[in-house]
Amino acid sequence: MKSMIIVLLISITYANSVKDGKSLYLKAKCQRCHLQGSNFDPNSVNKPGLLSQVKSKKGIHKWVVSCDNYFSVGWFPSEHKSVVKYLNKVFYKY
Repeated sequence: MKSMIIVLLISITYANSVKDGKSLYLKAKCQRCHLQGSNFDPNSVNKPGLLSQVKSKKGIHKWVVSCDNYFSVGWFPSEHKSVVKYLNKVFYKY
């Protein structure tokens, strides 16, 4: 019973993290450079056909932090993690 509760809590936390990541992504207007919807290309910044430089979740994290720093978004490390989880779940699937 205890392990089932722990699994449930982890699942809820992950779901909230992904939901928070999507909200952060949209509020930061990341889609200005990374088109969203059917045209979304998480691997390029206004450079069609650019091969993905992201090969892992760690790579996604590096890009999220880099964009945060470059555009002075002001996310905390926990928010970076939420955005990475969102991008990985929806687009990358590593």
